[in-house]
Amino acid sequence: MTRGDMWITALLLLLPAIAVAEDEEIAEFKFLHVITDIRYRFAKTMVTGGIFNTANITAEVAVDLTLPNSAYISDFFFIYNGVQYDSTIHEKETAERSYTTAKAQGEAAGHVSKSAHETNKFRVIISVPKKANITFNLTYEEVLQRRDGVYTHSIYIDPGQPVPDMKIDVAVQDTRDITTLKVPPIYSNSITDVDITENNNLAVVQRPTSNSAYIRFYPTLEQQLSRWAEGLSGVFSVMFDVHRGFDAGDLLVSNGYFIHFFAPAIPNPIPKDIVFILDTSTSMYNGKMDQLKAAMKVILRDLRADDKFNVISFSSRVRFWQSDMAEANNAERAVKYIDSLKSVGWTNIRKSLVSGLEYLSERQRSSEGALIMFLTDGRATSGERNPNMVLQNVRSANKKDIPVYTLAFGKDADWELVKKLALQNFGITRRIYTDGDPARQIQNFYQEVSSAMLHGVTFRYSDTVTSGTQQNFTNYLDGSELIVTGVLDSQIDPLTTNIIGTSASGPVNLKLTSPVVDLKSQFEALTPLYDDFKVEGILQRMHAYLYIRDLMQQRVGETDRSKRETLKQKALKLSLKYRFVTPFTSLVVDVRYQKRVPDLRRDEDLYFFKEKVLPTPPPYVRRYYGGGGGGGGSSRGGGGGDPHFMVFMEGLKYPVCFDVQGKDKSIYQLIHDPQTDLTVNARMGKGKKHTRQGGFRKYMMEIAIMFHDLHLLVTRSNISLHEETYSWDNEYNMTVPGARLFIKNVTRRITRLSVVFDSRFQIDIVRHIHSAANPLGGNFLNIELGNEELLSEDSDGIIGQFIHKKIRLQTITYRNGHLVGHLRSITGLERRHGRAHIKHRHDPVWNETVSCWSLREQAKRLFDAPPKYYIVDDMYQTTLS
Repeated sequence: MTRGDMWITALLLLLPAIAVAEDEEIAEFKFLHVITDIRYRFAKTMVTGGIFNTANITAEVAVDLTLPNSAYISDFFFIYNGVQYDSTIHEKETAERSYTTAKAQGEAAGHVSKSAHETNKFRVIISVPKKANITFNLTYEEVLQRRDGVYTHSIYIDPGQPVPDMKIDVAVQDTRDITTLKVPPIYSNSITDVDITENNNLAVVQRPTSNSAYIRFYPTLEQQLSRWAEGLSGVFSVMFDVHRGFDAGDLLVSNGYFIHFFAPAIPNPIPKDIVFILDTSTSMYNGKMDQLKAAMKVILRDLRADDKFNVISFSSRVRFWQSDMAEANNAERAVKYIDSLKSVGWTNIRKSLVSGLEYLSERQRSSEGALIMFLTDGRATSGERNPNMVLQNVRSANKKDIPVYTLAFGKDADWELVKKLALQNFGITRRIYTDGDPARQIQNFYQEVSSAMLHGVTFRYSDTVTSGTQQNFTNYLDGSELIVTGVLDSQIDPLTTNIIGTSASGPVNLKLTSPVVDLKSQFEALTPLYDDFKVEGILQRMHAYLYIRDLMQQRVGETDRSKRETLKQKALKLSLKYRFVTPFTSLVVDVRYQKRVPDLRRDEDLYFFKEKVLPTPPPYVRRYYGGGGGGGGSSRGGGGGDPHFMVFMEGLKYPVCFDVQGKDKSIYQLIHDPQTDLTVNARMGKGKKHTRQGGFRKYMMEIAIMFHDLHLLVTRSNISLHEETYSWDNEYNMTVPGARLFIKNVTRRITRLSVVFDSRFQIDIVRHIHSAANPLGGNFLNIELGNEELLSEDSDGIIGQFIHKKIRLQTITYRNGHLVGHLRSITGLERRHGRAHIKHRHDPVWNETVSCWSLREQAKRLFDAPPKYYIVDDMYQTTLS
């Protein structure tokens, strides 16, 4: 076979683990090897897999990869027929343009990029020639974060089948003696607690020296079959910590770069004054309130004797448990109050936080131990609703720089706002996932942030730091670690540092001079990942990684647009220099000079025996599939009755389609993405008497788009943007914060409003005009999406639930003259099955005959929720009741 007989694409993914997502009968994992070299808390991991296509046709194989959230991909290549195809690093926009251009020209191309929404999940799609082998290789790097007193390195594995040759090797080497080392059993990908008292009895642990360890995990085929019948699925973890003393930490210096790790052993935490601010709005009703109460009971009973606290509950109103701060021995009274809380009202985030900060500022005993723990499951729906104004008001109220630690409970929480509230107010933030144990997650977060061992920590160095990360910290928390890195004005060793702060016992001043450290690996023959790196190479990459992460955190908390852009450009420059896939860059594999063979997916091959039954005119394919915006094609809705939705799914030749038989004046949420703060609602209305049963068909009469400060209402008669109204009859081109709007007359009866967001996600709303005599009835609206893969994995709604859903066609049967498809959807670890029929539908709007997989009632189990679940009360409602 020639090089022209294969191709590859690599796309963003929102599914977990290292997995082959194609039918097991088509793609077979011959081997899967993972090697990690952890040197001085910097982990470099290489994943290598061999895939064999057992079929007699070219098969498209999807390899799904989940990496630790803090990891950056640094290399990707694949090998076919003895030739290695390498990747190059580009700015994300440039990479996507290159990918789109090559794909449009029918050439092979691909890119690997990081999701911008706090995830690090990827898909690599490889078209494997018949009876051929392809090897892929992916490398990623991360500085391990110490949490709860240990460093945890996690490897996500889910090949979807037993693998004859599976190996995981992890080498650990540190400057200090390793005092804690655990390899727990494989655990689920879902949010869960890991029992580190148990051991993975298939893992072999060696300790060559007191400061090193080597772990091997080589499960045989028989062991995999006996424990994981469908293949190993879960997380392989190595947890370790090193010897701690009341000292200034570890300072590594080489060639003008330095890394400073600081995590001293301090006996007593600082007594705290803590105010818990808890969301009790209506949206907390559905089980969340019970989880919150369970967590708070444990937290309140865990207060130390010298702690003081109060509880604020908020919805539309703000309520204090009592007027004065309570001693810890009043915990049981507070527990009774927590038990009495009810879910009612809207969500007034600004008032709750401003009230809490003003209250605590007046009553805190000292500046060292004050903190606020804030939890919400929604977004600002009462009082001040503008997120930027909420942030500004809260920051202005925080005159004493009290740390605010925030929790975003569930997928409807305004994650961007909650994250910025913490970063702008000296705190940290976490998501609370409802698919795990929310009560335990809340408790774990409290334990992580509630023990401040040092306050006002400042790092001072003897040399001038020309560029580097943060050197002043509000608190050092028990079980964590502070890391500082920078570039020195000179390359003279050694470097001296002073660390000052305040502990429960008084002022602290720790000194340290950098020692001479040999970073050469003890395991070079076993994990040759650093062959090309000398000491300075490792420190440079660690510095780049930490500096990029620091710049991105600063950018999240920065409100000035020009400063945000400056921070982005600095991070981008470093990402390109060190080949890190960050939210600003992509890796591209480009084999555009190869001749691509016809794309014969297995799904499509099954159609051949009834090809004539499935006519799909080329204009339809060009308009909505080929030109629809990459990834999953276009999502289309509302074309001509009840409304009819059509959504292209990656992996299926024909779209899935379904009707929503809503009632007159019902409002449905089509899209809700809490990450991008986008919501799209549509009001239904009845047309002429038109159905066979003599009823009224329903159409989209109004569509509302909410995006940050943008509130757009589109009706059949006009377009309203805030207080301005625009006519459909005139063409417009205008720019608003975050988006551009275009109104264009397509034909005499069809006008299109295009909303193009800065992210390149696009919504088109089309108005169709029909005379009263037309069998379609009066005028109505239609909606189409472009680049919808840019929305986050948390997207929901009638259309939104499909944006990152994966539906595969397993088999096709021929019954009573109709093709019946047996479909399987995969969301996370959940798999659902349903049947659908090929439906040929004449679209009177575009005068085309189109084919789709029609989801009847028995197939709607593929939905996350039925359409009636997405009914809302008004056009501007962003969250479901």
